[in-house]
Amino acid sequence: MVVVGKWCACYLFFLLIVLLAFGYPFILSILFPVQGQNLGFNEKEIWLGNALFISMFGASFTSIGIFASSLTKNQMVAGMLTFTILTLYISCMAYLFGRNFSYDKNDLLDILYLSINSTMNGLNKLEQFAVGLIDIPTVLHQFTITIFCIVLTTIQINRIHR
Repeated sequence: MVVVGKWCACYLFFLLIVLLAFGYPFILSILFPVQGQNLGFNEKEIWLGNALFISMFGASFTSIGIFASSLTKNQMVAGMLTFTILTLYISCMAYLFGRNFSYDKNDLLDILYLSINSTMNGLNKLEQFAVGLIDIPTVLHQFTITIFCIVLTTIQINRIHR
């Protein structure tokens, strides 16, 4: 329960920062409606797609941070571990951005690629979310990462306190 509370606090703080960041285009579209319309700030599906993408990746990123903080007592080490894990994760997504793979069901590497497809194609999915198309496998995958890291954190905390 403590782990879920810690994650909720981190995630709510993240959402507050995102809400403040979304405030800029909102205020711009109110003050300058013509420019806001030219930039596409009046299209609700774009707002919803981007907000969902940022919030679900933020949920998984904060859960990774909570897990990293459960591995050590030093805050600096936990921060650097989180930074390293997220850098590797985002680097893999950036490296594979825009690549399309054809696969053969008999090849082990292709089966491995298909099993981590949603993880490695996060930036490709951003293009879909940015125009308001919701990719359900990506949403489920980020939800799974979030739950998985919270469960690992709970296991780690229980292991330490025994």
